[in-house]
Amino acid sequence: MAAAEFRGRGAELSELASFSTEAPTEDVSERSYWRWLAPAWAGKSALLAEFVLNPPAGIDVVAFFITSRMAGQNDAAAFCEVVQRQLYALLREEEPLSTPATRDEQLRLALDRAAERCATEGRRLVLVVDGLDEDHGVTAGPDCHSIAALLPRTPPHGMRIIVAGRPHPPVPGDVPGAHPLRTTEINHWLAPSPYAQAVRWDAEQNLLRLLDGGGLGRELVGLTVAAGGGLSASDIAELTGSRPRLVERELSAGDRPQLPPPLRALGVRRSRGLPPGP
Repeated sequence: MAAAEFRGRGAELSELASFSTEAPTEDVSERSYWRWLAPAWAGKSALLAEFVLNPPAGIDVVAFFITSRMAGQNDAAAFCEVVQRQLYALLREEEPLSTPATRDEQLRLALDRAAERCATEGRRLVLVVDGLDEDHGVTAGPDCHSIAALLPRTPPHGMRIIVAGRPHPPVPGDVPGAHPLRTTEINHWLAPSPYAQAVRWDAEQNLLRLLDGGGLGRELVGLTVAAGGGLSASDIAELTGSRPRLVERELSAGDRPQLPPPLRALGVRRSRGLPPGP
């Protein structure tokens, strides 16, 4: 999720640092939440990835980036598994086994214990969740099981929670009415980054190149979309009856072999050990 070359956003990173480190002035749960709202291609994920990779001093960060572009990374089950693993790493304990019936309660317990341990050590736990609008567990009616509903209404032990997403769709129906996510007080509008817009233009041009060229390039895009991500170059070669080196050539852009942004976003992986061809 991190930008290959992160630029700008100094003011936004400073705001996140202040929010994460400042002492609470009063016991109001809304003051423990921060929500970035912005349209697609504004640079939300790149900003949060930069914060996660380079957090302020005295902060321990656990993070989950929800994305429909990567299979298995866009629902409550994945959120519980990934975040719990990070929390037990902070606790320096072996992660316990969980089942669908116990995972939610185990996650909340791990959050509470990790936040308490951080506070005891003079640090603060910050949970970062990007892409709430891409949660595939959100459905209409009583069967909704969203990631948002798993976030604590009152974060324990001074914990902070930073989320990001598009203005729509609205907050999932299973989020309690008194939850901070249902207020506008935590909202902060993120202006689109000019660097993110440049990446979007490059991505669209590369996608058009693959689609307009037909042949293997068009097949590559179609297979990746149909699979929901997670295909390697060797997988695509097998599915299309092509040679891996030809697939690698389609995945290359310009003079340097690299994955075009639209396919990198969709979750295509390079084949390990395969040297780039001409």
